[in-house]
Amino acid sequence: MTAYLLCASPRSGSTLLCNLLKQAGAGKPHSYFRLGSIASWADQWGLPPTTPDTYGADYIAAAIKEGQNGTDTFALRSMWDSIDPLLSRLADLNGPAGDMTLLTDQFGPMHFIHLTRADMIAQAVSLAIAEQSGLWHRNADGSVLEQVKEISTPVYDTAAITKELSGLQADAIAWQHWFDANDIAPHRLTYEALSADPQHTLAKVLTHIGMDPAIAATIQPGTAKLANAVNRDWCARYRAEHGLPPAEHQA
Repeated sequence: MTAYLLCASPRSGSTLLCNLLKQAGAGKPHSYFRLGSIASWADQWGLPPTTPDTYGADYIAAAIKEGQNGTDTFALRSMWDSIDPLLSRLADLNGPAGDMTLLTDQFGPMHFIHLTRADMIAQAVSLAIAEQSGLWHRNADGSVLEQVKEISTPVYDTAAITKELSGLQADAIAWQHWFDANDIAPHRLTYEALSADPQHTLAKVLTHIGMDPAIAATIQPGTAKLANAVNRDWCARYRAEHGLPPAEHQA
């Protein structure tokens, strides 16, 4: 078994990329070790009630099966706040070791992909809007893919955007420190490139994980872009309030 870890942050395009990779037969990347989702995954897989502190080999085996999706590649997505808890739990179960040893002993030889967003203010705005509105993702046909509460109209909040921006900046620094500490040279890509040309970006990722990049030509995006005039207005307003120049990218 081989594996890859998609290292991301919220509103960076990871759901779009995960959908493309699944369609391409590159496993089924998802956040199987997100703390707030473990109980739900365990229930979906028919396992006993499970928490981030109590899951064991049965949960990991089920996650691997789900992430492989009938292939020989295990696919995993993770935000920064899920990495340390995952490594700590693997150390509890298998004994202390270096981060790469913990991951490869459990999941096999691993490739790393780092997905970022060049316009982090747009990312923070997108995150603030999603938190307020309750709408996180739409399918390509416009139907709701992920909604966490009744959809409501977001209200501009500069403090909320600043809070999200600070968190995203801290996560970006933490990811880079982790890569450096573990001698990881991830395949790097951006939301902007992925959004502009999903197939080309997918082809590069497939090459990185050892799959045929030609597969990408047959794949169509399964999610729709949510950003609209509200996002653009909030970005422009936030930049003006903080004396920042206009963005090169508006998304």
